Amino acid sequence: PLQYLQAARQDRDRVINDKSLFNQTELIAKIQSGSVLHTVTTGLEIGRDEYHEDRYIWNPTNNPINLGNPVNGTRQGARAMTRTVETTADTLAVYINDQIDLDKQWKLVGGLRWDRFDVSTSLQKYALPSGFLADTTALASPKTDTMVSPRAGLIYQPDETSSYYVSYGVSFNPSAEAITQTASNASLDPEKNRSIEVGAKLDYLEGNLSFNSALFRIEKTNARSTDAFGSATLDGDVRVDGIELGVIGRITPAWQVLAGYTFLDGQVIDGPVGTGTDAGILSAGKTLQNTPRHNASIWTTYSFAEHWEAGGGLLYSSDRYVNNFETAQIDGYTRADATIAYKEKRYGVRLNLQNLTDKKYFEAAAGSRAVPVRGRTAIVTVAYWF
Repeated sequence: PLQYLQAARQDRDRVINDKSLFNQTELIAKIQSGSVLHTVTTGLEIGRDEYHEDRYIWNPTNNPINLGNPVNGTRQGARAMTRTVETTADTLAVYINDQIDLDKQWKLVGGLRWDRFDVSTSLQKYALPSGFLADTTALASPKTDTMVSPRAGLIYQPDETSSYYVSYGVSFNPSAEAITQTASNASLDPEKNRSIEVGAKLDYLEGNLSFNSALFRIEKTNARSTDAFGSATLDGDVRVDGIELGVIGRITPAWQVLAGYTFLDGQVIDGPVGTGTDAGILSAGKTLQNTPRHNASIWTTYSFAEHWEAGGGLLYSSDRYVNNFETAQIDGYTRADATIAYKEKRYGVRLNLQNLTDKKYFEAAAGSRAVPVRGRTAIVTVAYWF
């Protein structure tokens, strides 16, 4: 019975502070060449992420918990700081995209994006009291990745109320994409993602009701994994097949409603095979971690007093696995959000409120760990249009 089961607590905990600063500048130009219209979008993105982690270790390390009646109070034993890690990641990206209107029905889309991702880490270890386990963490080497991401697409619009498209793209995930890196994965090349999508958009009631749908496949052909010896590799293959459905409608000129649903089928196609407890992190044939099969949302906004907009909605996500073995999972959740905005012709200010009820749940899972929600959150966005 559950009331007799005991589980050991983690032997460490962390205090983390993150900072991010990004600027994106974009220019759009329309160029007419005979009967062909080019809509060219160029952009520059510059950003910096900073990650600071203070890690603590406990002695004794187990402190078992009764799973039938867990108590999350003061932990027994002694706590000592074992290390401080600081990681800085600088992003520089330039991109260009061209939509070519061949005629009223056919359009071609093509684009390139170049990224430079530069990561460096500092590590400081501390002397530990007697009885504490020594920190064996190794310093990760600096890493700079440069990546080129192409994309292409074809759009067919037989009339003013319908549009069909197919698109293909490539993207990358560097090993320090979460602004953390270890000595084992710092030297790895970025993971490569391929995506293909087909979809349609249909308009009714003079544009006051729109439906959109899409079928897509995203595959990571060199996914990060761990081999039987505990070394990081790029030998995995993971895939997500999905369906996306959406509807946008205007009940009145000022009142808009949006709803959407996404189905995700995430699978581990291939991965390193170990033996016993050393099985690779990617287990072929299992469901991909942190990939909920069902996601849905409904959102409504209302414009009033000429410059104001207010709204709110619900976001649902089903349960998901914490690892790639299907041995642990977290429950799904429903979150309530709201927004209010003030808009002028050249600028706008928006306040988004997430998780209005301050509900406690896990919103992500990876590496056999679940990430709790941040709680009630306020985000202010200021936009200016030249």
